[in-house]
Amino acid sequence: MAVRADVPLFVADDLMEDEGIILAVDEDEEDDEDEDDDDGVVNPEEIVGEFRSFLDSIRPEDFSP
Repeated sequence: MAVRADVPLFVADDLMEDEGIILAVDEDEEDDEDEDDDDGVVNPEEIVGEFRSFLDSIRPEDFSP
């Protein structure tokens, strides 16, 4: 929701240390336009873009029973 509202997201340091995920990105892979390279590694920026598209399309009604 923070991305959709264009507001900063704050997370406690201890939570990020316990549960956070660090994505390793090679500088060479940043320039690739393919979603996957030969090793099956997915470009994190494309994942974020897809997730933002998902957030833009989701509605509160999608969560109602």
